[in-house]
Amino acid sequence: MSQFSYLALIEAVVDGFDVGFPDLPTCKAHGVDTNEAIANGEAALRLHVQRLRRQGQELPRARSLGELADVGPRQRDGVEAMWVRLSTANAALDTAFNVYLPESLMAGVDRMAAESGFDRATVLAVAITDLMHRDERARLSA
Repeated sequence: MSQFSYLALIEAVVDGFDVGFPDLPTCKAHGVDTNEAIANGEAALRLHVQRLRRQGQELPRARSLGELADVGPRQRDGVEAMWVRLSTANAALDTAFNVYLPESLMAGVDRMAAESGFDRATVLAVAITDLMHRDERARLSA
């Protein structure tokens, strides 16, 4: 996979940090701290780029910080926000596999995919990544 990088806006929210990409408005991530938000943002970016390419869509041009000045952090009292450039450079190669799941679970995955605009693979990858991060946090806090 070629390397792609986009500026991401990381904003503090009640339960952690949200990550958004102004050049890729439907690409979003979240983390309980900035390190997790950045890691999840890179994973979301990689998955988003892969989805766009699979669908034959052209990737939008990555704008510079100067071009995004009007998109900057929302001015609210007490909101922490920062710009970071996230890349697909450190992304691992994807592995294809077959998995059999109950129809009711797949119906939920399909519902989430339709609501988020992602495909099944992306919804499952984000859910698994989130679960792995939660497990890692639990081990570290024990």
